[in-house]
Amino acid sequence: MPATLAAWTERHSARLLALLAPSQARSMLFVALVALAAFLPGYASLPPTDRDEGRYVMATQQMLESGDFLEPRNQDQPRHKQPAGIYWLQAAAAALSGQGAEAPIGVFRLPSLIGAVASAALTVWAFRPLVGPQAALLAGLLLAPALLLGVEARIAKTDAALLAFTLPALGVLVRAFLDPAAVRASRLPWLFWGALGAAAMIKGPIGPLVVLVAAAALCLPARGLRWLGALRPWPGVLAMLGLALPWYVAIAIATRGEFFATALGWNALGKVTEAHQGHGGPPGFYSLLVWVTFWPAAPFLAATLWWVWRERRLREVQALLCLILPAWVMFEAVATKLPHYVLPTYPALAALVALALGGAGAIAGGWFSALMRQGFWLLPAAMGGLGLGAFLWFEGWPPLWVPPAFLLAVGLGVLAGAVARRSAMAAVPVAAATALATWLGAWPLLARAETIWLSPRMAAAAARHAPCAETRLASAGYREPSLVVLTRTDTLLTDGEGAALFLAEGPCRLAFVDAAPGRRGRPAEEAAFLATLAARGLAAEPLAMVEGRNLNGGRHRRMGLWRLKEGG
Repeated sequence: MPATLAAWTERHSARLLALLAPSQARSMLFVALVALAAFLPGYASLPPTDRDEGRYVMATQQMLESGDFLEPRNQDQPRHKQPAGIYWLQAAAAALSGQGAEAPIGVFRLPSLIGAVASAALTVWAFRPLVGPQAALLAGLLLAPALLLGVEARIAKTDAALLAFTLPALGVLVRAFLDPAAVRASRLPWLFWGALGAAAMIKGPIGPLVVLVAAAALCLPARGLRWLGALRPWPGVLAMLGLALPWYVAIAIATRGEFFATALGWNALGKVTEAHQGHGGPPGFYSLLVWVTFWPAAPFLAATLWWVWRERRLREVQALLCLILPAWVMFEAVATKLPHYVLPTYPALAALVALALGGAGAIAGGWFSALMRQGFWLLPAAMGGLGLGAFLWFEGWPPLWVPPAFLLAVGLGVLAGAVARRSAMAAVPVAAATALATWLGAWPLLARAETIWLSPRMAAAAARHAPCAETRLASAGYREPSLVVLTRTDTLLTDGEGAALFLAEGPCRLAFVDAAPGRRGRPAEEAAFLATLAARGLAAEPLAMVEGRNLNGGRHRRMGLWRLKEGG
């Protein structure tokens, strides 16, 4: 990388930061625009993902169709994993779109998109009093294009919205730690408790728990509990309960306590002791994963850990560690592990890295720093090489802009490393640009990989061959919620025998049946389907075949579409 280009980039990047940092409004707006640019590629074109997103959207669709906004349900089964808040937000987005339950997936993802953009911007606001204007801006720029936040922005579920409601509470907590008297005299305590009440309606106790353990840890550098009085806990707790408690009481009455037995017993406490649905991992799981999920900030994190250790007695460093480590250790100790669980700690982690960048000056010298600087271009190079290779093998030629996007990302990554040798802070906008180019290639490429998206092709085949306007559908052997989201909420997910009985019950019915070989080498679902029909003196005819690999587990599928033969 020519030194003149690195010097020119450093100079203009520093000017950009100097222009934006003095104004909180300008900083937040710029970070929000960077976040939006990072999240929009692939946002609307990515099909519904399985299985969590499909289940959330299915429950929202059923709320809109039934008018029952109290109890979320997946078909005939209650969905008692989370409170109703996220379904209300998704339902509001669908209703405002004018399309209701038939809205495209991008509409149901709007609460996640807005929550992720708001989280990036709120990071600037939350940590500005603690780390200063420039480091707060850098923190927002580090979080906005982060891989994990980008994933959550594109999935219609809880975590991006939860972060957006948790961050205001953390921001008020930081202000109370720094200046209790000013917070007590302001309206900020009401923001604190209101945000916690909203978070409790999104994902139950998780948001309040993250804030609670952070507050408890901050009592160590604050040397006592007295500062917490600035938050006005007694009227505040009543306000929080007033916001969340009515629904919790109503759902307890409606389900006779079943919601709490499932949501708190099985879903929350049960995850502590055993890995649910195979999502387990050893302690240290998140500490290893962060080097990918926190990219493009991860190379900065690795290169500045020495500074954090050296300056661990600084009040700002201690405060940020209190916002990160207790929650991080808590999630590491839980048996069930999913990458997004630690997302509430990422804004404080970004603020800590940003603070360290100002103290470290530049990422230069030594083999370790040189190795860390390679991280800016290695991930887009790996994504581009593997992604384009897999796409060419399974799908054919990729969209024309995708290879240049990856090449641009690699070039910007190399430039970010060169700038980081001169000024770590000036390298942050370049790293953010590297991520924007990477996501411009990666997400649209994933969205167009039709081989792994079976449900959209199955829904399209069913629509082409539908015998009437109100055609009902069954699926034997393929039970992904995304198929229900893309067809009808009464689509039957069953086995071969169930699909045969479904077709036999009436007209205007189609059934998908898995024709892929089972464990004994024979298409078990198809055999059971045909045998059940034959036993009833009926016959079916194939209409179409949809073939590919299920995104969950990678199992090969051959889904044949069938209907009863006329007169059979």
